[in-house]
Order: sequence, then C-alpha cells, then structure tokens
Amino acid sequence: MAGTLYLGSQKVFPISTIRNDANITSLTISPSVQTQVINATGMTDGYSPITVQPVTNAIDSGIAPQNIRNSITILNVTGTYEGDMEKILQEMIAGNNPVNVSVLTTAETILNNIATRT
Repeated sequence: MAGTLYLGSQKVFPISTIRNDANITSLTISPSVQTQVINATGMTDGYSPITVQPVTNAIDSGIAPQNIRNSITILNVTGTYEGDMEKILQEMIAGNNPVNVSVLTTAETILNNIATRT
C-alpha cells in the first residue's frame, strides 16, 4: 500500500508501506596470502565491495623461519631450518621416538674396533 508524506500542507514524497526482506546471496571466500576485494554479484542489499585481509604467519607463532625446512615457504615465510644430525638420526632410527644417539655412536665405534681386530 502506498501513500504520500505531507509536511503541513506541503506534499513531500510518496511513501510505501510495502516492506521487502533483505536479499542475501551466499558467497564463499577462499583464504589467500594476498588482500582480496570481493564485489557482490546478483541482487544483494548491503555493502560492496568487501576487502578481505590476507592470511599471514600471525595466525601461529610457530610459523617462523627456524621452524620451516630450508627453502620451503609457508604463508610468505621462507624456512632456514637445516636440521641437526642428532635429531635427524633419532627420527630415522626410532621413528620420532627419542634415542640417545651418542650411545649408538659409541656402540658403532666398539663394533668397528672389534671387526678390524679379526
């Protein structure tokens, strides 16, 4: 139903008593390391464009160069970790279970000495 709005005897503008529900179209935004500017498509009531901030290493303090393998990049952070031999040997020998590598090295030395004596 429509009507007219009056200010005193002055006709101001026609008004409508018809109420429309907001029209919202769903939108999926994939995470990115770059800023994204998304423009609404179709019939949409609301704000457009929308700026989506990038995903950065700020989401996790563990995403740091020293925790990422050398030359691998995660969220624009390039790794510098090259590992240490003891840790690498532990992972190889015990499948990530801690092993005292110095004991293994000593045992290997002893076995090598025994083998060279015969």
